[in-house]
Amino acid sequence: MKTASTDLFQLIKSLSKQEKRYFKLHASRHAIDGQNKYERLFDAIDRQKSYDEDKIKHQFQGEAFIRQLHVAKNYLYKMILTSLRNFHETRSGDPFNRWMREAEILFDKGLFEQSDKIFQKAVKIAEREENFLQLLKASRWEHRILHSRNDIAGLESYIKSGLPREFDLMDRYRNFLEFQALNDQIFIPYWKHGAVRKQSEKEALQQLFDRRLFHSPDNAKSFFARYFYLNARFSYHLF
Repeated sequence: MKTASTDLFQLIKSLSKQEKRYFKLHASRHAIDGQNKYERLFDAIDRQKSYDEDKIKHQFQGEAFIRQLHVAKNYLYKMILTSLRNFHETRSGDPFNRWMREAEILFDKGLFEQSDKIFQKAVKIAEREENFLQLLKASRWEHRILHSRNDIAGLESYIKSGLPREFDLMDRYRNFLEFQALNDQIFIPYWKHGAVRKQSEKEALQQLFDRRLFHSPDNAKSFFARYFYLNARFSYHLF
């Protein structure tokens, strides 16, 4: 049976050497009086081949945190996730989330013009990549800023143009998902059974394209939606 302890053990064991090293750097910033109980607990669990809580309790007997070991394990689990997020954000080259975070920091410091410059950079890259969820996140943040500044003119402009833009983003994202699902439905039978051999199977796939939305690639509202349609059509004839 899975428990919080096994989740923590499995998470620690899944870490690469680079991820562990990054966690140690992250944990060292939380040291108190030159010691870090979480880093020591991390090392103790990492040395085990299978999780043994009795050994952990014996190893740290007499220390205050061991009396609430479940609290320490929960906090350590969250620390590792935070460290992993920071590590992979740094390596992934994901500028949108980095710029959004920088824009929020600058805004909180009252540096509104600097914040907006960074924010616009984030929006441009999301537009270039047709990342509708990121664009919606940006719009939601922009709306929140208008409220926090009591920007009446900005809110009026949002209602007039910003709100329809968000509805359009949601519509385009739904369209993307529908074409993605079409592509998946074409591939699932192939992944399950290999090439289509029966006429009934071929007809079942053909029926997917009977839906009006899938009559033409022109119904796709984004580059990737169109890609999914064309890939599904090509694969249908190939299989």
